[in-house]
Amino acid sequence: AALAALAPAYRAAHGGARAPAILHLGVGNFARSHLLFYTDRFLRAQHAEEEEEEGGEKGGENNLNPNPNPQNPQNPQNPQNPDNARPSWTVHGVGLVDSRDELELHDTLAAQDHVYGLLSLPSGEATPVGALAGLTHMRRSAEDMRRVLAAVADPRTRIISSTVTEKGYYHDPITGDLDLSGAEIGRAHV
Repeated sequence: AALAALAPAYRAAHGGARAPAILHLGVGNFARSHLLFYTDRFLRAQHAEEEEEEGGEKGGENNLNPNPNPQNPQNPQNPQNPDNARPSWTVHGVGLVDSRDELELHDTLAAQDHVYGLLSLPSGEATPVGALAGLTHMRRSAEDMRRVLAAVADPRTRIISSTVTEKGYYHDPITGDLDLSGAEIGRAHV
């Protein structure tokens, strides 16, 4: 909960009110330190641009809404359709492996409103990057397959991405073939 208080300003605008435009399968260490890092940086820049637009004249060349007509259903100011004009480029994460580690990650992120800290180790010394808040939802495929499939089918989902790192490859070191006897192979729910 303490990390949630450190969430960047964009989180209030893109938090739970609007559906995430990105559905990411496999929210492990790699995704949280790469995909979500760059998503966070984009959301910070987008939020700064939106703040600047609100403070200045609307309708300039950087306006993301091509039709300023407030009755246009694609206009973000139209109260009839606030979700569809500007997608929330936040991430709806999906855990794919039914394991104790995955459950612990899910529960820890949920307790922190999906906000987490990131450290950079460029020279071997830990340098805080800050609190990242681009992950706004997290589901476990083993428990929430219905909701995961609903997110896949949701027209507001614009990108479906996945991460498969070395932990996702079960192979026989002698033949190089996929090792179907691996315990995790049978438990994956995709």
